Amino acid sequence: MNAACSGGAIGLLAALSFLAAGTFERVLLVATDTTTRHLAVDDERTRILFGDGAAAFLIERDAHRSIALRSWVAGSDGSGATFFHIPVGDAAVSMHGRQLFRFAAGRGAEALQAACSQAGLTPATIDRVVVHQANLRIVEALQQRTGIAADKWIVNIGTVGNTAAPSVLIALADMLRTGAPADGARILIGAFGAGLTWCADVLEWGVAAAAMRPARDA
Repeated sequence: MNAACSGGAIGLLAALSFLAAGTFERVLLVATDTTTRHLAVDDERTRILFGDGAAAFLIERDAHRSIALRSWVAGSDGSGATFFHIPVGDAAVSMHGRQLFRFAAGRGAEALQAACSQAGLTPATIDRVVVHQANLRIVEALQQRTGIAADKWIVNIGTVGNTAAPSVLIALADMLRTGAPADGARILIGAFGAGLTWCADVLEWGVAAAAMRPARDA
């Protein structure tokens, strides 16, 4: 599944959907990107932003406790395909930073808010937020636009950089290293990337397996 920086989040959405539907009992989700291979050595504007990364999650159904997928939104818009791309015959990435910032802050906030609304939640009732680690300014813009308190956000951009597809999964892994969320915790996932692509969903942690079905049919 190729969705640029939204790849890990969309892969997680697909994996949880398969499990919730009973299609599979376990899913191995893998996301990896080596963006730095396509950056010009002398391009200081982009080289300071990106890092290479990989993440793998083995997710399986549990007879007693599970992760409920409460809502989701996802989409794409090809009109911004040139905002971040590798031109034909050129090994270096071409990036339009201002357009990408406006897209990420605007559409990203809309997707996060829509996922909350579809789950019947307000930003204040979200316990944790895990979003694509594009850059700190974008994360801060999302915090302001959604009104979700900054201390609820998982932010690791300062240690790993923008790792593209695995970004959300690496941030999720960092969250889990501090301990599993409490039963019933509501976790908001969000990502946005080149293409243009976006994805957001609300997960409820540690619910009874019988309550796994999403809050809406989609």
